[in-house]
Amino acid sequence: MRKYRQPFRVKRKKSFLKNTFFWKVFAISFFVLAVLFYLFFFLFQAKEILVEGQKTIEKERIENLVREKIENKVLFFRTKSLFLIKKDIIEKEIKQNFPKVKKVQISFRLPDKIRVLIFEREPLAIFCKEECYFIDDEGILFEKENDKSQNLLRIYTQDEKIDAQALLKILDFQKKIENEFSIKIENAKLLSQEEVIFTTSENWQIIFNPKGDLNWQLVKLRLLLEREIPAEKRKNLDYVELRFDNLAPFKYKTKE
Repeated sequence: MRKYRQPFRVKRKKSFLKNTFFWKVFAISFFVLAVLFYLFFFLFQAKEILVEGQKTIEKERIENLVREKIENKVLFFRTKSLFLIKKDIIEKEIKQNFPKVKKVQISFRLPDKIRVLIFEREPLAIFCKEECYFIDDEGILFEKENDKSQNLLRIYTQDEKIDAQALLKILDFQKKIENEFSIKIENAKLLSQEEVIFTTSENWQIIFNPKGDLNWQLVKLRLLLEREIPAEKRKNLDYVELRFDNLAPFKYKTKE
């Protein structure tokens, strides 16, 4: 009788491409290499700092500050990769070190440039207590006055600061008086948030409330100057008081 053997089957090896463990290792390795590429690849290392927009601040000082802040350490390695630079921290440092900077915008120009756009504060007036400083539209004191301050209103006060809205109202009232009556305002004294005294170039004073209705106070001043205080009498005028509702008392200087 013929005997038959069971056919022998060769077991095929499973391809490593179908091995889940292989793909996990591959994915992790690829990710690590990609991160290292972005962090250390020379092409994306910061090489140039472009400072723009500044008017009076020295560009080199800003460049030096930024240069100190762009280097980071990853494990034991140092890198200036654009992808690790913390823009918000650098912007904060610039504003802290340069009070004249109102706003900073930092952006990247690939592959290796950092652009620093500076917005400087613009002086609106001069705020004087013991010393005099420029003040901007936010009520921020940012720089000691200099020779370029001739056309700015000086505001004298014993307060440490002034509310930004009150400042804008004072300056707006000054502009309206000078434009309508051709009377130059020399300076202002801030006695309180509700009492400000303008001294005019004609050496008399206007007392008003910046928190009150400034349009109505301007109307009262207009009526006084048109009807009761002609131009030839202003040289003897002491003050005009505009704070009290429907009243506008005034006083002439006492003759010695």
